[in-house]
Amino acid sequence: MNGIGTGGGKAFAEIYIVNNDSVEINKYIIDNIEAECKRIDNAREIAKEQIRAVMEINAKCQGDNNAGILDYQLLFLEDESFFDDIKRYINDQHVNCEYALHECVNSFIRDFEAIENDYLKERTSDIYDMEKRVQMVLAQRPLQDISCMAGECIIATDEMLPSQVMSMDRNNIKGILMEYGGKTSHSVIIARSLGIPCIVGLKDIKKLVANGEKVIIDGSTGEVNINPNENDISDYQQYQTKNNLKI
Repeated sequence: MNGIGTGGGKAFAEIYIVNNDSVEINKYIIDNIEAECKRIDNAREIAKEQIRAVMEINAKCQGDNNAGILDYQLLFLEDESFFDDIKRYINDQHVNCEYALHECVNSFIRDFEAIENDYLKERTSDIYDMEKRVQMVLAQRPLQDISCMAGECIIATDEMLPSQVMSMDRNNIKGILMEYGGKTSHSVIIARSLGIPCIVGLKDIKKLVANGEKVIIDGSTGEVNINPNENDISDYQQYQTKNNLKI
């Protein structure tokens, strides 16, 4: 299998599937506006707590300069004017908060993209990540905890939030395989800064692998070798020895 390599060298471990499927956003009419506004406030607070917890873990890791990504998401979650817009949308349209959040985020990003400022345009991915976290809280679908793994593994998933990459077990997670994302996505940038091989653009990756299957990946070329044979494993071990990696 071949995807888009983003760097990080090679890795060999068992597959561990992480389910981060996007939440489907449906629109429906609500009667209790106050209750719906309270739902978005509660989800917002939980999302802030989650991000602060990741930042605390991240602060203990020396040499990690990626905290600014989460700083921006936290600032956005603390923006009263943005969440007032969401509540106003709920009140005016009598719709559920999931739909109101989605529409307000899209409107905000359209305004961002109209501005001739590369820094602001780069922040759009942070806003999408923030929305996904809040939507998952609203859907009562917690992100899988990958901060402590039982053994070495390579993650296979649809996509990963930057905060997940920052909080993951850096001793045991040896690589990441994703269906979505690109070389410039923040999750990929963080993985690359940590020296973790990451391959994106792997369509239906979760359907093509199974938990516990062994796999060799090359983050430079984008190659994924599922259930490698003895010769493949021997070649990888030579690669480890040549590059002074842990065997």
